[in-house]
Amino acid sequence: MSNDKACSCCDVKFLLMIIRNHIHLKSFLILILLISGLSGKDYKGSELRTIASYTYGRFEVRMQSAFGSGMLSSLFTYHDDGIAWNEIDIEILGQYTDQIQLNTITPGQINHVYTHDADYNPHDSFHVYAFEWAPDYVAWFIDGIEVYRDQGNHIFQLNLAQKIMMNMWIPEYPDWVGPWNDSILPVYAFYDWVKYYSYTPGSGDTGSDNSFSLQWVDNFEYWDQSRWQKATHTWWGNNCDFTPENVVFQDGYMILCLTDNFNLGFSGEIPTDGRTYLRRDGEEILDRDGNPILLKGLGLGGWLVPEGYMLHIPGYGSPSAIQNMIVDLVGDGVAQSFYNNYEQNYVNSSDIAQIAEWGFNSVRLPFHYNKLSPETGVYLEEGFAQIDSLLKWCEQNELYLILDMHCAPGGQNPNNISDSGGEALLWTMPEHQEHTIQLWQVIAERYGNEEWIGGYDLLNEPVLPSGYSNTHLRNLYMDIRSAIRSVDQNHILFIEGNWYATDFTNLTPPFDGNMVYSFHKYWDETGIETIQNYLAIRNAYNIPLWLGESGENSNQWFAEVIELVESNNIGWNWWTHKKLDTITSPLSAPIPNQFQTVLDYWNNGGVQPPTYVSISGLMLLAENMAIENCEIHQDVLMALLNREELQVNMPFITHVLPGTIDAVDYDMGLNTVSYSDVQFMTTDGSSGDAWNSGYSYRNDGVDIELSGGNSPTMYNIGWTQDDEWLEYSIQVQETGVFTVWMTVATPNGGFFRLYLDGEDLIGLVNVNPTDDWQNWTNQNMGEVILPVGDHILQLYITQGGFNISQIMFEPMSMIGDLTMDMTVDVLDIVALVNLILFAEPNDYEMWAGDLDGSGTLDVIDIVLLVDLILE
Repeated sequence: MSNDKACSCCDVKFLLMIIRNHIHLKSFLILILLISGLSGKDYKGSELRTIASYTYGRFEVRMQSAFGSGMLSSLFTYHDDGIAWNEIDIEILGQYTDQIQLNTITPGQINHVYTHDADYNPHDSFHVYAFEWAPDYVAWFIDGIEVYRDQGNHIFQLNLAQKIMMNMWIPEYPDWVGPWNDSILPVYAFYDWVKYYSYTPGSGDTGSDNSFSLQWVDNFEYWDQSRWQKATHTWWGNNCDFTPENVVFQDGYMILCLTDNFNLGFSGEIPTDGRTYLRRDGEEILDRDGNPILLKGLGLGGWLVPEGYMLHIPGYGSPSAIQNMIVDLVGDGVAQSFYNNYEQNYVNSSDIAQIAEWGFNSVRLPFHYNKLSPETGVYLEEGFAQIDSLLKWCEQNELYLILDMHCAPGGQNPNNISDSGGEALLWTMPEHQEHTIQLWQVIAERYGNEEWIGGYDLLNEPVLPSGYSNTHLRNLYMDIRSAIRSVDQNHILFIEGNWYATDFTNLTPPFDGNMVYSFHKYWDETGIETIQNYLAIRNAYNIPLWLGESGENSNQWFAEVIELVESNNIGWNWWTHKKLDTITSPLSAPIPNQFQTVLDYWNNGGVQPPTYVSISGLMLLAENMAIENCEIHQDVLMALLNREELQVNMPFITHVLPGTIDAVDYDMGLNTVSYSDVQFMTTDGSSGDAWNSGYSYRNDGVDIELSGGNSPTMYNIGWTQDDEWLEYSIQVQETGVFTVWMTVATPNGGFFRLYLDGEDLIGLVNVNPTDDWQNWTNQNMGEVILPVGDHILQLYITQGGFNISQIMFEPMSMIGDLTMDMTVDVLDIVALVNLILFAEPNDYEMWAGDLDGSGTLDVIDIVLLVDLILE
């Protein structure tokens, strides 16, 4: 509100105060006539106001204002209890297509107006308007950008609780709003949602200095009469009455109407507001711009739902079991501090920015129900705040966020991954199902209008107990669906099958117009027959598929599975973006020594570590989860996002010779491209066969282990078998003869060959036993001639059974060095003359003396040798 206009009911209160102070009847009668004149006006406006009042906070609305001279649409807060004026305004005058008025009104009805010049027409499109009210400032924002901040001394007078209000009315001030012409009627302002954040400096997560915390969102799916009142008043200076009929809730909008006295309510069309969501269209998933999108995402597993194997904790512990172990070790207080640090570091804005920079377009968040609602009807704002922060980071980086209920009340499967305690009680106890339904409704109400929410993954990997069928699963899904759709018509529902998201029996036909079937895939073959059942569902019902979870295998398997699904127009989400000391995720956090002590105690028992060691280990673990302390696995990222580049050799590091090659630094590439290994991926989950038997350093089929004994390297290649091979891109600085040394360890011995660009360099070479797998020796494997330039060196294992740490190339001589003394001088000229005149050259002498490459030794080679010496 602005200038001389008054509040919702303050004029009446003011008049009553005058009545109490006027003593004769004539004045009283005049005032009665004036009061009666406040009603029965020619036009009807509208106002919606909260029942509660708020002191300080952040207030947001998404709205499209009404166009027309002589009227305005607004969001404001107002203190309506007494006559000490406190008001904060966002007012959009209908006559202007490029202005927004911002104002505070302080006691004495003193206005502090600021006019913002907008670069858009507020009457043609929806925008997010907000203001922050703190004890020492008021700041206004449009579409998340601060446009004005008022820090004048008058701000300290804004200290009274205020109601949140939105109205549309006709001021009697044409110099302010323009001349009124009722030919524009009816006109409407559209409100998408309103949010209120409390002022919580030092503990908030939103707004300036993270000083605000979200308290509630109203998406206007209905009139919440516990929160809002429709106004029924007017005042002098307002040419219309407010009537409840002109506040309309329809199709997820609150619509304020300005009409004449006879055509009340909303009779127009809701505008296309530009609000767009990830959505289903036949077999396709469309992005916010309406274009088909292939989801390529990472799971954020281990963050809000820790799993034992991710942290190397024995017993594949559930989240609750892990927490109990930590509490037993260090107590509740330290445990809580650990979890606070762990969660702050495991996923934060840096992780999300990096995921987007790598090239992913989505993330899937596994969450535990008790982070949001530990019991029916109880909801934890701090849990929702974590999702709010994640959503903000995703929006900043244009990543879709898919919410995954990984642990449902009671547990949707009997395993540690659902924190079930061994029984899937979700299915056997109706109260758990009701809790699940209600929680999803609360989630959907909060995020129903968020454009970067990609959808809701209703239950992760359900496994129904004996006596329960997929019909029970379908029924629960439909109940959840009904609860969500009562508040959210916008977002995709991702539906997983029974038996760990693989069995979709009786889950067809689809039961929602915006749903996607989500299957999971682990440790099986990579041919099309493995997804044929899912493709049949898609073809039969014209509905999209999504590989919602996969991973925990080799790079070869990753590349083949992604090729399989992408070639069949199926998006995917990989498990998972970060783990402790892993080779299968893009990010690997190192194990602190002190935490390894804790792990040893948990694994082996014995004497409990001193408390200070345990605390230090846990806190260092939390610190190591920060992305800046993690190792990035480029090989994993290439298998996920750039698998075509792995079809040719790519140097893992540059190997310059003469020098030493660490055996584990073979080239990057798929199996049979940069290496060949007998077991290069796991396709039988029950066998326990590992693609990398040592589970160290790299995620290929090559078996790499942490070295021991007297090894000169941290890692070595082991478990070698017949006919396996490795390739290395090398740069030879100068043509020469080199002695080949290999650092090996083996109780049995073996044989290998070396090839350079496909040509046998050295013949069959014997590896001698060293009596133990970690008793390392340097063995002389012979001499080779290496020409200058870039080449591919292949180590071909003809008979396996030995470990390899390093391959060293020590220079023996160079071209022109016929005397093999590592110099080229006049003695070499004498040797070359003797060969030409008197002797038959051997292979080395022919290589060293044939400087012109003619295949013979002659006087031209002598001339070239002299030139070489002089140079």
